[in-house]
Amino acid sequence: MIFQPQILISANLEALLWQASLLRQTVLLTPINPQIELEWRFQSSIEATHYSTAIEGNPLTLEEVRKLLSNQPILKPRNREIEVRNYKHALDWIRHEWSGHNKPLDSQTIIELHHMIMRDLDLPARLGKWRTDPVFVFDTRTQEPVHEGDPAKDIAQRIAAMCQWNQQSSLHPAIRAAIIHLEFVRIHPFMDGNGRTARLLETLVLAQHAWDARGLIALEPYYKNHLFQYYEKIQTSLKHQDWAAWIYFVVTGLLEQLQNLKQRLQTKEHQTLPEIPLLNERQWRILALLEPTNALISNADIQRLTSASHMTAARDLTYLVQLGLLEKHGAGRATKYKRKR
Repeated sequence: MIFQPQILISANLEALLWQASLLRQTVLLTPINPQIELEWRFQSSIEATHYSTAIEGNPLTLEEVRKLLSNQPILKPRNREIEVRNYKHALDWIRHEWSGHNKPLDSQTIIELHHMIMRDLDLPARLGKWRTDPVFVFDTRTQEPVHEGDPAKDIAQRIAAMCQWNQQSSLHPAIRAAIIHLEFVRIHPFMDGNGRTARLLETLVLAQHAWDARGLIALEPYYKNHLFQYYEKIQTSLKHQDWAAWIYFVVTGLLEQLQNLKQRLQTKEHQTLPEIPLLNERQWRILALLEPTNALISNADIQRLTSASHMTAARDLTYLVQLGLLEKHGAGRATKYKRKR
């Protein structure tokens, strides 16, 4: 089974991609105080988690999601909390394991991602397995069905074909991310969690090519704020097998999020930040690994994850502590480090 979408790149779409590329380059080259960058990245993941789960009907507010992911208690149904924690965990996994890495996206990756977001929510017997029954895409605003997923017998082949196309395609990463999102929705390979998985797969493809702007932007808020268009573009594109309107909608959202981020970088608050210390790639990797609240890391962990020597890992950790980005806990071989918030 072959997946080979016919994509017409219009002049308007090319103009959007050009504008987005300029903004992305500006963001990637703009120095940001590491502490501020980590805070912004955490805020981006909170917004992505809140708005994506809200699209599926989760009633938690943005502030409740913030408290929950900061380990503050909230009195809400446990399954709603699990949905939020699972989505954030999946985002962290993407940022740590896929950002900047051109590893092939395959069926096992998709199954693993789905398992993360549905852990403790779905029947164990259905986790990590394609559905065997028919399923429909519902507009969560109206509860009306807008699309029926592919026949169960075709799922494995269609997912494999989608992944193979993604690996071989030379299209712009934003276009590929949009197509993966829509094609996954069309196939709808699981009984539940398809929408969240589709949006996370889109994030994964963008992160691989640094089109998530250092993890500082997310498309989920754009989709939730344009929910009518989100469902309308999906429904129309699937019905007429036309990718153009959907891709234009996604790229417009990407440009909008990059524009918002550039405005934040130009604020007086950011311009008056203290002198920005220089961090090497390995030190940024350490900070990224410690993004989850209460995450801890040791010298031995850094050696294992970055192939650094004991001495190099020790110098990195000492430098990050001196900058006020990490705090030290314990002594000797039991020493651990965590982000200073």
